[in-house]
Parts: sequence; C-alpha cells; structure tokens
Amino acid sequence: MLNFESVPTWFGWVSCAGIAAFALCIAVGLVIIVRTRSAAVRIVMSDLIFYGMVGVFLVWSVFADVSIVFEVAVLAALLGGLSTVSLARMLSRGRR
Repeated sequence: MLNFESVPTWFGWVSCAGIAAFALCIAVGLVIIVRTRSAAVRIVMSDLIFYGMVGVFLVWSVFADVSIVFEVAVLAALLGGLSTVSLARMLSRGRR
C-alpha cells in the first residue's frame, strides 16, 4: 500500500511518472524479446527488464515501509552484474 500523505504532492507525481516510465520500458523490452530471433538482443532486453524491475522496486520503496531496501538493492546489483557476464559468456559460446 502506497502512503502519499507523508510526501509532497509533486514528489508523489514524479515518482508515479518514474514507475510508469520503468513499466513502459519493461513492456517494450518484453515485446522486443517476443518479436526478435537474435540471441544478443534477447540478452540485452533481459538485462533491461531486470534493471527496470529493480528501478520500480526502488521507487516504490520510497513510499512503502520496507526495511530491507538496501539489501535488495545491493543483491540486485551483484546478481545483475553476474547475470550480464554469464549471458555474455553464453552468447560467445564460452570463448574468452
């Protein structure tokens, strides 16, 4: 449940616009994944969707009373980097 009473109105509107922009990027990424046949494009779009979801969580956590925001952000950064490297390794078929 979002609590907009504790923040200024303009901040709430800008945050909602940010969540909408992230959601739009996620939707466009999903459409591109479905329509393309290129593995490289699918890998890049999967990273875009992952980081978009992390962005939505971080903007949402400003309004929600969640105590593990920092831990989730650090874990997402670590796993996001590892997934990018591993997907690039898959794309190159293990060549260094």
